[in-house]
Amino acid sequence: LSKIEAGKMVISKGETDVAGVVESVLRLLKLQAAKYDVSFRVDAPAELPLIEADPTRLGQMVRNLATNACKFSHPGSEVVVRLEHVGADVRISVIDTGVGIPPEALSRIGQRFEQAETEHARPELGTGLGLAITREFAAMHGGTIAIESTLGKGTTVSITLPIDDVATPLPPHRLSHPEEDAPPKAAE
Repeated sequence: LSKIEAGKMVISKGETDVAGVVESVLRLLKLQAAKYDVSFRVDAPAELPLIEADPTRLGQMVRNLATNACKFSHPGSEVVVRLEHVGADVRISVIDTGVGIPPEALSRIGQRFEQAETEHARPELGTGLGLAITREFAAMHGGTIAIESTLGKGTTVSITLPIDDVATPLPPHRLSHPEEDAPPKAAE
């Protein structure tokens, strides 16, 4: 975070497939989600435009939000990652039905070392930097982050990023499921 604030963090923007980045991140987080007995579901349109973004930083943003959603979701629940084309932007929303954030804490969430404390939250170790870093990375891409939450009902954190000049939609995109992509088992 100090590198970002000092202006020393470099992002390397290029044509980026948001759905592909999200798919890769969620595949990597599958074991962590299983630890919390939480699953992921992606809600994405068949076509989503490419955006001008740094895929590594975009992946870090998605990972931060998905990890938080897992930590604060109830066992057996589902975290939804919704991708939307909204005007000149692409919005990535991570939606959980977990413990939520108290209204008085919402204004502090996303600041350095801040974590919501609720009586229903699992005791988690963390630095409280994930949302702050995500907010900074979004800003470096010309985007924003928004947080909506209802205590006891869940939280939605949305990153809105401009498409910029890269408005070429990808062909219809099917998000794969690792189980479906595994080679067939040999007959015994």
